[in-house]
Amino acid sequence: MIAACGTDCRMCIMKAREICEGCRPGNSEWAQNRLKMLEKRGRICPVLECAVRRGVARCDRDCESYPCRIHREIFPYSQEYVDLMREDETH
Repeated sequence: MIAACGTDCRMCIMKAREICEGCRPGNSEWAQNRLKMLEKRGRICPVLECAVRRGVARCDRDCESYPCRIHREIFPYSQEYVDLMREDETH
């Protein structure tokens, strides 16, 4: 499944390390429900929140503002994410 961020969850290091629970397209009913559930838990996924708000399935394909600050500074193209991928390759 390709998530709202544009990443295939099966290949994602954040999902593999259980940092992210996985996702679906941002314009789906599932995404709206997931966002509400995360808010109740006091957690938030900025990518999912933005995709739901903008009504886009995938940021990389559907959003005219892509790539934006969220993708460059938070996920999935942040230095932290790149470091996690590199660390995973060395183990």
